[in-house]
Amino acid sequence: MPGLQRKNLSRISLFSGSALAMAFSLLAVIVLLIWWQQLISKNLETQYRFFASEATGESVSDGLRRLIEDQDPKLATQIFSEQASNALVPNAKQVIEERLRNRHKMVHYEQAFFTILLLSGHLFFLYIYFRERLRRRQTEETILLATHELRQPLQSLSLALETVAPKARGQSLKAIESGLRDIGRLGDHIRYLARAFAPGGNKTGVAEITNLRDFVQNLIDKEFEKADQKRVRIAVEGVSQIRLALSTESLSFLLRNLTENALKYASDNVEISGKIAAQNLLITIENTGAAIPAADFKKIGSIFYRPAAAGVQNTTGFGLGLYLCGRIARNAKGRLLFQNDAAGRTAANLLLRCL
Repeated sequence: MPGLQRKNLSRISLFSGSALAMAFSLLAVIVLLIWWQQLISKNLETQYRFFASEATGESVSDGLRRLIEDQDPKLATQIFSEQASNALVPNAKQVIEERLRNRHKMVHYEQAFFTILLLSGHLFFLYIYFRERLRRRQTEETILLATHELRQPLQSLSLALETVAPKARGQSLKAIESGLRDIGRLGDHIRYLARAFAPGGNKTGVAEITNLRDFVQNLIDKEFEKADQKRVRIAVEGVSQIRLALSTESLSFLLRNLTENALKYASDNVEISGKIAAQNLLITIENTGAAIPAADFKKIGSIFYRPAAAGVQNTTGFGLGLYLCGRIARNAKGRLLFQNDAAGRTAANLLLRCL
C-alpha cells in the first residue's frame, strides 16, 4: 500500500535495545575472534612442525620447496641456500622453529589488539544502554511522584464539581459534566501510570471473555455518549470463550482509549474488528481522517506527546493514552501496531496472547 507508515507502540526503546544488541554482538565477535586465532595457531603449529620434520637433511624435494615458498616466502629465503636450488642451510630446522615462535607472537598480538578494541566497543555500548536505563528510571520515578501529588487535587476538584452540579443549569451543567468526564479519564490515566511505574506493577492478570462482541458492545455503551456510539461499527463474529494474558480492566482500558483516539480524529465512522489468529487475538480499530505527517507519526506513543497540528491540539486529551496502551500491551506480552497511509486510513492493531 503506497504511503503506509507503521509503528510498533509496544516495542521497548529502540535506542537502548539497539545498544544492548550491539554490545552482545561485539561480545560474540570477540569469542569468534579468539576461536579463530586459536585455530590459526594450531594450523601454524601443524604446518611448521611438518616443515621442521622434513628439513633434517641437506636438501628437500622440489614439491616441498614450492610449498614452503607459497606458504611463507620469507622463511624460504632464510632456509634455502643460494648455491643450490633445494639445498638447506645448516641450521634450517632451528630457523623454522624460530619462525614458528615469531608467527605465534604475531597471532597473539593481533588477538590482543582486536580483543581490546572490540571489548572497548562492547563496554561503550553497555555504557549507553545503562545510561539510557538510568535516564528512563529517573523519568519514571518523577512520573510516579507526580501521580501521587495529582491524586488529591483531582479528587478535591471532582468533589467540588459534583457538589455544584445539582444547582447548575444549561451550559454550566454541560461544562461541569464535561469536566467531570475529563477528570475521570485523567484519574484513570494517573492510576495506570502509577501501576505501570510502581515496583511489581506489571502484573497482568487474566481476562476471561465469554463473547468478545458483547464485551466490546457493553464497553461502547458504557463509556461513550450516544453520538459516538452511533459512529462505532463492531465487526466481531465468532470470537468467544477466550482467556487473555491481561486483566479485564486493562483490556477495557486498551479498547476504550484506542476507540476514543480513533473517534477524535475520524472524519466518519470507526470500525472495530476481531479474530483469532495463531492462538492470538487480533483486534483492529480503524478510522479514516487526515493523514498523519511522517514527522509526527514517528513520535506517536511517546509519553505526553501530542501532534503539533492545530486540529489535534484543539482536541481534548492528555498525551498519555497511546503511551499507556503500548506499555500495557508490552507487559501482557502482546503487540500494538499503529498504521497510517497517505489516504488517511489509520488502524490500531492490538495482538494479545490467548491462554
